[in-house]
Amino acid sequence: MAGRRIRVVLVDDQKLFVDSLGRLIGSRAKDMEVCGIAYDGEQALELVKNLQPDIVLMDIRMPGLDGVEATRRIVRDYPSTRVMVLTTFDDDEYIREALGAGAYGYLLKNSSPEEVIASIRAVIHGAVQVSSEVAKKLVQQMYLSMEASLPSWYYDLSPKEREILVLLSKGFAAKDIAEKVCLAEQTVRNYISSIYKKLGVRTRTEIIRLVVNARLPT
Repeated sequence: MAGRRIRVVLVDDQKLFVDSLGRLIGSRAKDMEVCGIAYDGEQALELVKNLQPDIVLMDIRMPGLDGVEATRRIVRDYPSTRVMVLTTFDDDEYIREALGAGAYGYLLKNSSPEEVIASIRAVIHGAVQVSSEVAKKLVQQMYLSMEASLPSWYYDLSPKEREILVLLSKGFAAKDIAEKVCLAEQTVRNYISSIYKKLGVRTRTEIIRLVVNARLPT
């Protein structure tokens, strides 16, 4: 990439927006060249075939072939071209589908010009870029998925009991746990008694087995 400009194709059915974005990139990023603009997915595929750009900025919802399917085909047929979504839609389904189709990033149109330009450079160098709002959704989805897979007994424990449970399963004694969680040793012993009672176990071996089988977050 050194010595030549990053070649960019823009894809969006909002002509005013995409034309303006093209002029903005051309004026603010001297290391980039907007080599083509498409207004739907089919046009995008044709441009990528003919121009072999370094990166495509792709909208999601467009007439005809949508951005997700266009992304999937570009990633499959032109692996040297990277795709980054730039859209107004932050729906969970769109985010999952676009990233699952192989997009290197998912930016929202309320991103600043500087953020868009910096993200293009980052994606070219192999990074995955997402808007802060999208990152928040992805983290929430991850934790929801994690929680959905946890056993019911996990929710019978308080947050502090969960923390101590994990330390118990790692072999720490009550004194060591007390130091780690900043509590008195006797308080930790009380927590341990409560954990054993709630889980219906008598030995540390049973604790370890429960934690391992449940794949608790550690």
